[in-house]
Amino acid sequence: MPDPNRSEHPASHDASPRPLPDLSETEMVSLGQFGEYRLLEKLGEGGMGVVYRAFHVELERVVALKVVRADRIGDSQAVERFRREIKAAGKLDHPNIVLAHDARQIDGTHILVMEFIEGLDLAQLLRLMGPLPVADACEAIRQAALGLQHAHEHELIHRDIKPSNLVLARTGIVKILDLGLARLRSSDKASDGTTGEGFVIGTPDYMAPEQASGSREVDAHSDIYSLGCTLYALLVGAPPFSGPSHQQAYEKMTAHVHEPPASVREEHPEVPDSLSAVVDRMLAKVPEDRYASAADVAHVLSEFTSGSDLADLLAAAIGRPATKRVTAIETSRKTQPPRPKSTWLVVVTCVLALIGFGAWMIWQSGDGPQVPEPANTVQVAAVPETPELPGWIVLSWTLQGIGKPDLWLFRPDGSERVQLTDSPRHFDVHPCFSPDGLQVAFIRGSESDKSTGLWVCRSDGSGATELVASKTGGERVMSPVWRSNAEILYVRDPHLDRMPDMELWQVDVQNGESHLVFRLRETMVGGVGMATDISPLGDRLTMVLQRRGVWPMANIYTVELESAKASVVWRDMPDECKDARALWSPDGKQIAWHHNFTRGGLSDQYYYGVGLARESEDGTWEPRLQSEPDTHITPVAWAPDGSGLLCARMTEDESGATLVLVDDSFQETATLFELDVDSWQPGRQDLGRLGDWAIVPANMPIGSR
Repeated sequence: MPDPNRSEHPASHDASPRPLPDLSETEMVSLGQFGEYRLLEKLGEGGMGVVYRAFHVELERVVALKVVRADRIGDSQAVERFRREIKAAGKLDHPNIVLAHDARQIDGTHILVMEFIEGLDLAQLLRLMGPLPVADACEAIRQAALGLQHAHEHELIHRDIKPSNLVLARTGIVKILDLGLARLRSSDKASDGTTGEGFVIGTPDYMAPEQASGSREVDAHSDIYSLGCTLYALLVGAPPFSGPSHQQAYEKMTAHVHEPPASVREEHPEVPDSLSAVVDRMLAKVPEDRYASAADVAHVLSEFTSGSDLADLLAAAIGRPATKRVTAIETSRKTQPPRPKSTWLVVVTCVLALIGFGAWMIWQSGDGPQVPEPANTVQVAAVPETPELPGWIVLSWTLQGIGKPDLWLFRPDGSERVQLTDSPRHFDVHPCFSPDGLQVAFIRGSESDKSTGLWVCRSDGSGATELVASKTGGERVMSPVWRSNAEILYVRDPHLDRMPDMELWQVDVQNGESHLVFRLRETMVGGVGMATDISPLGDRLTMVLQRRGVWPMANIYTVELESAKASVVWRDMPDECKDARALWSPDGKQIAWHHNFTRGGLSDQYYYGVGLARESEDGTWEPRLQSEPDTHITPVAWAPDGSGLLCARMTEDESGATLVLVDDSFQETATLFELDVDSWQPGRQDLGRLGDWAIVPANMPIGSR
């Protein structure tokens, strides 16, 4: 799928802020309605289009919905290119090409509706796994070649084949994405108004020599060259011209035209001579010296695919930490050293170089990923190496390309990760360990009817059981908090509205019986909110409560369980800077929470960080806010021993996160691991828990312990 980059809502072309979602929603709220499609999540954005995961409310089907970007809606060339993609997609029906379901206009905006693929594109797979096993690399390219052959038979040339435009589905099927640059081979080249003589179209790392030189004589041989560059990258870990001497775009393009690439065997000695010869022929400078057709490529690569299992490869990639660049399937070859430049750094350098050399049309007409700016970090001295930390961290986390949050366990050092839940039609959020570490409570929601239920499973993911179910489609339960190993508190909202009628309930884990504890309006603060944690003594909750009025907001309170008496921990001035996820320290002396410094919106940058409050002797709270509001860190859980606060330091576009430990001065004390993914909510919409951290007993069979 396209590389993600948070941006504006495609259905709203004005700059007015979108109202913040209902406080009582879980984080899987809809981004809005676009015709009959409910927008669930932005998957990616390029120079011309935005892709969303969407839900067709009548057919109850999840799809990928591509729309013209709001700032390009008046660009006739962009609209024409989008129309060309729609026409190209409509001509094709092949298992190795993403299927188009619908193409039309909604409220004057062109849309393309495609099948939604649960999986990873090959660029993501490379980042997770490093160079792929020979059989798997060849099988992936063999399938892509079959899809290309189908396109070529329908007179379509893709012109931008690269790893990020080939997606590996969970079924092990590789599908070709993004026909935005495709051109009819039989069309009158002179009439193609979206490009002109001398302009270059494609991606520099994977561009055929005839494309790099600006020639209009681009045909099926050009796609075969790009496919060869992609095979090279899968085998070696990087495309042919990606070393220190080819950092800029013009250097890459010049190399494609004039320089021979290093042989695959030079970079990866375990590749057979016969396969190296195949790659060399695919990368021949003269188009006629390459294979005559993509079908010929598929045929010759079939000799090298014995033992491949792409479904297992994807499962292995999902189950391993993104920071570990090792192959998941054991092979006899040695692990290759990392390339001098990462894929993302090369892309950034390419963009800068293209601007400097007047070749901006490469990216203006391309639909490649937008590269995020580096995230700001907390200003500290040298961060010590990751300490030896016990237990497991549970996260409600969305793997990039999968599209919905499931529960995952992570070792604090990132050395292991294990998927606990995977219900195809549901999302799992708000995880919380039981005090003894043996169980995990969570909320499971349905994307089709928005119903939610309180579930419990063992800490190895087994024995998942629903304790509390929504009685109607409008009723929701959310935000579980363990009162003891046998009792769970949760919030219940009887109706899908913003009325102050939410309630705190308690359920017995053994018999599933629930009873009302108090109504949130009895707190004298408000009737809308969430319980997010409980004090070590079990007598008080931390709650995120919303006052009613012109400026709805969420503030932090402690609430006594017996009396429902509320005490202020932090309260904003009247605005929409909503706070979230108040978490009690293990010693009961501090509360940490997620604080929004700005209200955010479509035209306003979000700034958020951490708030900390310490309880004084008279029972009042002394709050402090992180001093760097543009450092996007958000609290997740306290370390079980109280040694620090686990936080996620987000990239500015929220396409990735680094898990870090922060002390009570808001300083990073350790870097744990990275989440190279999208859609892991930093807290704008999710006011419950993102995760938890506990010491899980050694006899709980998790992962490969």
